[in-house]
Amino acid sequence: MEPYLRAVTAEDLYDQELLLIAEKMDDLQRLVCQLREKGFSDEDISEKLNVPLYRIQKRLNLVEADLLQILQYTT
Repeated sequence: MEPYLRAVTAEDLYDQELLLIAEKMDDLQRLVCQLREKGFSDEDISEKLNVPLYRIQKRLNLVEADLLQILQYTT
């Protein structure tokens, strides 16, 4: 039996991109949690990342909401 081959579509690439975004968001959230566990304050974390932490969290929340909405329409 021959293996099934199909062309990679734009939807496949889009799905891969969504997966990468979700993984990067998860990595960033994990980093913030680890820094907090090590005793860093939100101000210290903001200084290390050179961005106010509330802005990072706001962006993460917006991206997460967008991803959930996209997944709702694609499944």
